[in-house]
Amino acid sequence: MELTGVDKVDAVAVDMHPSFNTSALGKELSGKFNVPLIKCQHHFAHAASLLSESGHEKMVCIAADGVGYGNDGTAWGGEIIVAGESFERAGHLLPQPMPGGDLAARYPARMAAGVLSGKYKPDELSRIFKPYFEKNELAIVLKQMETGFNSPLTSSTGRILDAIAALLGVCAERTYEGEPAMKLEAFAMKGKNIVDMPVIFKKTDGKYVFDTTGIIETVYLAMDEYPYPDIAASSQAALARGLCEMAIRAARDKKIGVIGFSGGVAYNNAIISTARNIAEEEGFEFVVHTKVPCGDGGISLGQAVMGAFGNDK
Repeated sequence: MELTGVDKVDAVAVDMHPSFNTSALGKELSGKFNVPLIKCQHHFAHAASLLSESGHEKMVCIAADGVGYGNDGTAWGGEIIVAGESFERAGHLLPQPMPGGDLAARYPARMAAGVLSGKYKPDELSRIFKPYFEKNELAIVLKQMETGFNSPLTSSTGRILDAIAALLGVCAERTYEGEPAMKLEAFAMKGKNIVDMPVIFKKTDGKYVFDTTGIIETVYLAMDEYPYPDIAASSQAALARGLCEMAIRAARDKKIGVIGFSGGVAYNNAIISTARNIAEEEGFEFVVHTKVPCGDGGISLGQAVMGAFGNDK
């Protein structure tokens, strides 16, 4: 309180992830000051941050990043959020398996194998991924996919970008946060969006769901025909198109004229440019962060906004 100059605490807002140190600290502080503890969903906070910075009363926000703890206890990261007085998940990427859990984030070929396990049989997967794994490791990964053991699902956009980077040989191991996706973006700058990528989504249980399996399969199949930078550029564009088209559908459903983009993926200029062009061509205002970091550095603003209104929904 000395640091911020605040003499009264009305509420404490934290990420809803139960294992974060800040969540434990927030619980302690809410007890100390005898005030409500507001648990904020990660991507809702991204949307709240952009909503606050832009000055709009409501928007449909594409919140795309590596991972955030979801309301259902799964790992989110490719979300369409209707943001205003309350927050609603209106769409997302199809949840895909992560063989080995966190290992799939460190070694992105695992993520690629997890996605393609929905299209190919184990013997085909063994042939496809033989160049990407040591023999013993591949056997373990195939067993995890077959049994579902230690293979949690994620709707993360970052993990899909990682999978593309792995298949194209851009990055085999993540040694720092966002490395595969950032290297993929740089690699794709040498290419053109000329590979036809499927953008398939449907409405399930009231939410739009974008099946990214087709993109990963097309990346694999295109490797014998197209230059790798063109595949990289095309796959990024397809992801942006799918996310933006879901947001447009949700915006039309809710009669909202503003589409935003927040989260770590918003640092990717190619994805942002593609999404902006699509949204604006359809007559929507498109907003991104210009003052607050679009990544997790801007989450605290969103949490503060949600905490101020007592909104953890």
